[in-house]
Parts: sequence; structure tokens; C-alpha cells
Amino acid sequence: MYRFMAKHLRLNLKNGMTPDGRIDESDTFLDEKLITVFTTAHPRPAYALKDSSEIAGAIAAARGKR
Repeated sequence: MYRFMAKHLRLNLKNGMTPDGRIDESDTFLDEKLITVFTTAHPRPAYALKDSSEIAGAIAAARGKR
């Protein structure tokens, strides 16, 4: 994906590569606090779909209503 995005966005990927041509993600991390959408202060709504099977079921139901 990195190569695709770099090509199509005309980005220089060389700064993020190791000498052998691999993409270097060694300093990449995800802080859960920064990427969390729902918290105790802002909880997930009761009507929200919770996982991929619920989402797939909702899509299938919506297709059946066409």
C-alpha cells in the first residue's frame, strides 16, 4: 500500500525504507488513547453495530429492502 500511495500521490518513499528496500515501520505505533472513538464519557450508542457480522447483516437486510 505504501508503494501504491507514494506512486499515485507522487511522494518520496526513500526516506521510509531500509537499505534493502523494505518499508521501515519500526517507529510506528498506535496509542490506544489517540485512536479510541468511544469512551466512558462518550459511550457507543446502544443502536450502533458492534462487529463485522452485525454490519454484514445490516447490509444484507438493506439489500433485501430494495
